[in-house]
Amino acid sequence: MLRSELKNLFLELFWFERIFEKLYSLPTFTKNEWISVEERLPEEKQNILIYYSWNINIATFKNNSFYPLWKFQRVNVKYWQPLPLPPICDNK
Repeated sequence: MLRSELKNLFLELFWFERIFEKLYSLPTFTKNEWISVEERLPEEKQNILIYYSWNINIATFKNNSFYPLWKFQRVNVKYWQPLPLPPICDNK
């Protein structure tokens, strides 16, 4: 009796662990993925999210500078991150 209960418990724990691994691997909006400009810079002409002066905007990185899409001047960026992927639609 005890052996079968231990086996069932083990199987339950195994499946819970697999489910949690899958859940934690999914992208979320709460995950902090900001990259310091001191750590690394984006690729040339890449559209990205930027953080500067308590603002978050979409920008383009070109000529070693950050240019918000709504401005025509450089800004002093502290952090950046790639844009998220668009949602997957069924088109039904």
